[in-house]
Amino acid sequence: MVKATTNPIADILVIDDDPIIRRILQRMLQSQGYRVAIAETAADGLKQALDITPPVVLCDWRLPGSMDGLEICRRLKEHPDLSMSSFLLITAHAETASRVEALEAGAD
Repeated sequence: MVKATTNPIADILVIDDDPIIRRILQRMLQSQGYRVAIAETAADGLKQALDITPPVVLCDWRLPGSMDGLEICRRLKEHPDLSMSSFLLITAHAETASRVEALEAGAD
């Protein structure tokens, strides 16, 4: 397992509106030695990503408000400091079309 060490603030940014999911992911990742930053809204997730430039972003596909995980992915992948960050969507969507849509948005 390769761990990013270039960012002193966080290795992974988790963006999810569900507090239970956020806490589970945070505990699981921290138990493996990762530094984790947490955001509960799309706007906060974008702000934190721009502030801390995490090597990995885990983001819920469906978030409340006008911006979903796909839009966050698109915006982050367009930013020069974040274009190489891995972006993983958390979703129950299992259809091939959803996977294609995520990949086209820049998800890994």
